[in-house]
Amino acid sequence: MRAPFVAGLSGVVLVLCLATPAQAHYVENTPAPVPGGVSETTTVTAQRAVNPYAPETSVPYGPNYCVLGYHEFNPTPGCGGFAVNVVLHDVSSQPGFVAGNYDSGYFEAYADAARTFGCTSAAGVFDWSTAFVVRDTGIHLFPVYNETYRSYLWYVLRFNGGTDTGPKFFWNFLPVDFFCPVGTAKTQFGLKVMNLVITNIGSDVITAPTMWTHAGPYYA
Repeated sequence: MRAPFVAGLSGVVLVLCLATPAQAHYVENTPAPVPGGVSETTTVTAQRAVNPYAPETSVPYGPNYCVLGYHEFNPTPGCGGFAVNVVLHDVSSQPGFVAGNYDSGYFEAYADAARTFGCTSAAGVFDWSTAFVVRDTGIHLFPVYNETYRSYLWYVLRFNGGTDTGPKFFWNFLPVDFFCPVGTAKTQFGLKVMNLVITNIGSDVITAPTMWTHAGPYYA
């Protein structure tokens, strides 16, 4: 991840860069919009595909696999993607929760993304003349198993004595096919995630807000 990416972030804390430059974690807090309301903390894990870029689309294992296995809820190393972990604060003090409502329906999340690809020379230099960007807008994120269902989350909240909890989402990108000349390597140079929106429509426990937004951008 290039230093200018981090310097350009506003209101976002980069809490961890793993040893691999392909992954970065960001944490962003959103205060309650009204006194006594629900605030939230969102963690975005942006994961660029491993390089050289060679997604394996036939098996759910190996260093470049791109196929999600059974009950796998994370981006794959071959295709890359991002994960979103939302923690809601003070739900247990909301009138609907105190009244014993268990709710129905589920949380949903949407985001935009841009991936930069191109070719790298044998010396490891990215050739910007080969660069191109693949853009995805309004991605409807995959839910992590049942952890977006409100009834399940409120059950967990009551069971654990009110410890904060929230929905989890992820996205695994489709592979991109492109050509690089002999002697160069296919490369995903960067990943940018932005305009993340988490929605909560028609809840009997959290009546406001119905949406939390995070402009980002989040880079890997």
